Amino acid sequence: MKQTLPFIVCLFILHACGGGNSKTPEAVLPETPEALQDHPDSKFKLEAYSRGGSQDDLIDALYNELVEHDPSLKQIEADFNTSGINYNEMAVKFNTFDTKSTDYYEAVKTKSKGISDSTMRQKMMNWLEHSQSQYNNRKSELQSLLKTMSAKGVSMNDHHVMLKIALTLPVMEKFQKEHLPDKKELKAILNGQDKLIKKTDSLIKRQGND
Repeated sequence: MKQTLPFIVCLFILHACGGGNSKTPEAVLPETPEALQDHPDSKFKLEAYSRGGSQDDLIDALYNELVEHDPSLKQIEADFNTSGINYNEMAVKFNTFDTKSTDYYEAVKTKSKGISDSTMRQKMMNWLEHSQSQYNNRKSELQSLLKTMSAKGVSMNDHHVMLKIALTLPVMEKFQKEHLPDKKELKAILNGQDKLIKKTDSLIKRQGND
């Protein structure tokens, strides 16, 4: 994945600058993607991509079709999913551990208030402060690592979105070139509209002359 993502991003940048004509998505999906088909049997409907719809948007739909036909993309998706799960599990594990330690120190503070001997109570507080200081030093590195992991997660999400666009944009452009509506049909409809307007005009004028 470390090698694939930068390559995909470079493809996208080249394409955006007009210098990229990657055929990879076309090779994966030689026919019209199902997400772009409008026949009744299609499991994807263009109406599904209306604003606010609950279905995946068209980018995700096209990308998911690419994933279904490409083992390398399937692996990338699995890696993204595993990475997210690993981070979440580690964050929960650390927070659970830290909560136990924090709860313990709070309990010590509460119990120390019940010690009537001030010398013993102060000695207890000194122990507590020393122990907490050592613990905070030990956990600080873990907290830093988790913070870095979280930032990396944001970067990974950016790469994921970039990957989807880089691969689906050529697919959409191919569809546009191959399925552009025939202007002859549009002109024929326009011609029919003009004829209908003329007919109605003649009937209106006839009625006005009666």
